[in-house]
Amino acid sequence: MSNWTEADVARIQARNAPADKRSKYGSVKKQVDGITFDSTKEANRYVELLAMSRGGLITGLRLQPTFQLRAAGPSGEVLCGEYRADFEYVRHGEHIIEDVKSPATRTALYKLKKKIAEACHAISITEI
Repeated sequence: MSNWTEADVARIQARNAPADKRSKYGSVKKQVDGITFDSTKEANRYVELLAMSRGGLITGLRLQPTFQLRAAGPSGEVLCGEYRADFEYVRHGEHIIEDVKSPATRTALYKLKKKIAEACHAISITEI
């Protein structure tokens, strides 16, 4: 059984266009278990992680965990944006955060947001 909430699934479905629409990077959206993914590669990774979860190799599988990006301002912390990864789970006691990326989607903005998220939250984001 998966550990994502109905709100997680609703948020994913709401932000994704119909499954046959091509993105500006050329990826094709794909649906699995009623969830629309941004690319076939991301959908395939979900299937792999779901199998690993069902087999007990990983626990706590979550889709699209969001991390707030905050900076210190003169009157306290300021919310500057957010970083949304593709997957989050625990494997052998280690907290894993994954982002499925192709070379075209490793934009300068993505790299900056990833670096800030890692610094703000003391995490490491794995690119697949």
